[in-house]
Amino acid sequence: MSRAAFLQAVRDPQSRTQYPAQFANFDTLLRDLGLPNGYRSLQPDNIENVFINPGAIGRLGFFNKGSNYIYVRLNPAGEGDDGIAAWKITGPAGRYIHILHTCGNAFIMDGLPMAMKPCPCDSGSGRDTVVIRDTVVRRDTIYRNEGREERVCPLKWEITLDGGASFNSIPRYDHTRTNGAQPVAVLTGSRIFKPWLQAGISVSYLTLFYQDDLLGSWNSVYPAKPVIPVQLFAKANIIGPRHWQANVALSAGYGLITKGTTKSGPTAGLTMGIDYFFKCHWGLGVAAAGQYFNNKLWALPLTAGIRYRF
Repeated sequence: MSRAAFLQAVRDPQSRTQYPAQFANFDTLLRDLGLPNGYRSLQPDNIENVFINPGAIGRLGFFNKGSNYIYVRLNPAGEGDDGIAAWKITGPAGRYIHILHTCGNAFIMDGLPMAMKPCPCDSGSGRDTVVIRDTVVRRDTIYRNEGREERVCPLKWEITLDGGASFNSIPRYDHTRTNGAQPVAVLTGSRIFKPWLQAGISVSYLTLFYQDDLLGSWNSVYPAKPVIPVQLFAKANIIGPRHWQANVALSAGYGLITKGTTKSGPTAGLTMGIDYFFKCHWGLGVAAAGQYFNNKLWALPLTAGIRYRF
């Protein structure tokens, strides 16, 4: 990317609307460097395309509510032999910061240019330094004195696999009764559009089953043995993206019945769950759902399983 392209991206209104908090902090940081009107004062002469030597020590922007930056020995994976690619932005008085190509974060090296007085961005003003996009933390970067950080997880896809038991409603006759729980399995794949919003497809496997004594003895009746609901769903996440996360999902699709007393048809459901992510990628979860089928029966699956994000 050229300096002109970088400047165009900074001035693009979409950057301010899509990442309002991050861009506001970026603009404040430019003002701290001595650019009076923030990003509006940024010119090509203020921008250099440079390489940082691996192992440089300084503060790396880290956008979260807990802290504004972490102290690192910079050594990200996947960089070339020339060093760590970055944009160097220099203010009128010679103060500067680096914006890393790989993650869009600001990096403030230890030490100051000769004869320069500290500015808020150099002395830890409490302002955040993450720019343009979410933080990407490389596994081989060494962190020092970071304390307990809530790391951003910029992942785009999630796969879940659950198993459990499903209870279903029964026709309301004097000669019918429930037959307890039946096995259920659920596989989902979804796109993570925002930390709080996902959408995808789910495939389930369950049986609709009750007992009937219409002929004088209890007999098993299978409205669906099994039913395989294939559905599209949208899911809203609360809290997260690491550790505890609650979610609510709405789904609709088609229930394929391969054998039973009823036919295949439309289906819809509501699912509520609680997940716990040990790391950005892996987690466990439990869920309770209500699934309606076109034969006027409800299934109430209770499941638990694994979550994987990438």
